[in-house]
Amino acid sequence: MNSFPILLNAIYLILHVGGRFMAPQLQNAGLSDSEIGVCFALQSVILSALSAKAGAVADERERRYPYHGRTQVLCWGLLIGSAFFLLHGLQHIFRNIGFFSSSPFHILLRCLYAFSTSIVFPVLVSHGK
Repeated sequence: MNSFPILLNAIYLILHVGGRFMAPQLQNAGLSDSEIGVCFALQSVILSALSAKAGAVADERERRYPYHGRTQVLCWGLLIGSAFFLLHGLQHIFRNIGFFSSSPFHILLRCLYAFSTSIVFPVLVSHGK
């Protein structure tokens, strides 16, 4: 079975869930337009800075575990990214604790989400070669 179409669907989901619908979610969480812009700019910087290193880690795992190394890295990246994305919902569960509704909390989650996408993207690009 060719898993490449599954990987392309995963990247499509990450791009659209992580980007397109996130700005209104962050506005709903109380972030200003400038804070949302900083949040997305930090995501881009983190993604650019860490993608090469994450690709090297995925290649090393593939050398150690042929046919499974990149898949392991991809699964970890998707798991981490999904967890950080879902943590944005804590503001609705813990309404009495102000930290979960604060700007630093949401900006931190977006930075951690960018870390997870920097793990996933190089794996998907190298998988097609």
